[in-house]
Amino acid sequence: MGGATIPNDIEPTHPLIVVDLTNIIKLKNTNYLSWKLQLESTLIGYGLFKFLDGSHAAPPSTLTTNNVSSSNPAYTTWVRQDKLLFGSMIGTLDSSIVPLVSRATTTKEAWDILAHTFARHSRGHAKLVKANMKSITKGTQTITEYMNAIRICADQLAVLGEPYKPDDLIERVLEGLDDDKYQSVIDSVNGRDTVISFDELHEKLLIKEVSIRKTSTSTPLPVTAHATTTRSHPPNTYSTDSYNRNSFPNPPKSAAPYKKHNQTNTNTKPQGYQGKCQWCHTLGHSLYRCPIFQEKFPNAKPTLPPSSTSQRPPQAHVATTAATSQPTNWLLDTGASHHVTHDLSNLSLHHPYDGTEEIVIGSAHGGTSYQGSN
Repeated sequence: MGGATIPNDIEPTHPLIVVDLTNIIKLKNTNYLSWKLQLESTLIGYGLFKFLDGSHAAPPSTLTTNNVSSSNPAYTTWVRQDKLLFGSMIGTLDSSIVPLVSRATTTKEAWDILAHTFARHSRGHAKLVKANMKSITKGTQTITEYMNAIRICADQLAVLGEPYKPDDLIERVLEGLDDDKYQSVIDSVNGRDTVISFDELHEKLLIKEVSIRKTSTSTPLPVTAHATTTRSHPPNTYSTDSYNRNSFPNPPKSAAPYKKHNQTNTNTKPQGYQGKCQWCHTLGHSLYRCPIFQEKFPNAKPTLPPSSTSQRPPQAHVATTAATSQPTNWLLDTGASHHVTHDLSNLSLHHPYDGTEEIVIGSAHGGTSYQGSN
């Protein structure tokens, strides 16, 4: 912010001051006190506030000497200086406020209009500000935005002659937090013997806000996914996990489930997940090793799953075929190591699978399965 002088041809010894007020905050319906404080301080520094407080009234427009009237150079200088100041002050007003001073002819008239509009004490005005202040809650605002909104209302009430008590102001801030995550700060403030200052409370809430953001953005287990496509099985070919049961009659309910030999050895260590037969539902083997299925259907050759030294059960999320309607909501299984989908746009984090293994999932549409794709 700075000012400059321009020559005054009417009174060369009294140059005119051009004040740059571009850095003054814009006056709106809610910040009159802050705007007034900044503008007043600046103009006092330049020695021009006298144009606003009425201490430097306009001199007579004419001078009479020996019954002869002539224009007064001092009046011309005063008018020019006042207009320069008036124009600069208009630049500090929000566009919605400018019409209020459109009929003012001097800087003082505009100043008085704004003071009467925003600082005039009335019961209705104060009641409206209090209602606005009571309705303020944090919601989705940041702590700084939330507390600034409360401070503005408190400043307005101070201008109207009804300032908020410090303890009432702190209580109003705590009431509007409406978030259990700030409960520790609320309990700490309520447990104090002395009233905390507004600025100190602001600092404590900012620290808590940063802590909450760090907690909410942490992802201890990254989610990965691979794209999937659909394919049809060749005739008489059946995958381990997705063969068409409709092609075979169901096993008789009276059939005794197949059991592995030597299961009476109680000293055998647990071997973890051993699979479950899709035909006889016996734990310990899968379809391609089921003797009942092989005896009943000797020509069927279920796909042999890839060998693995790990007996950990496969974990994956549900995938659907492109022909079926896609669910709009996903329920992610946090215990799954990977998730699969045929549409990468369903996932925010993903990378292609470049291995040779396939993901085979049971299908209700006769021989359709999913496989990983690059």
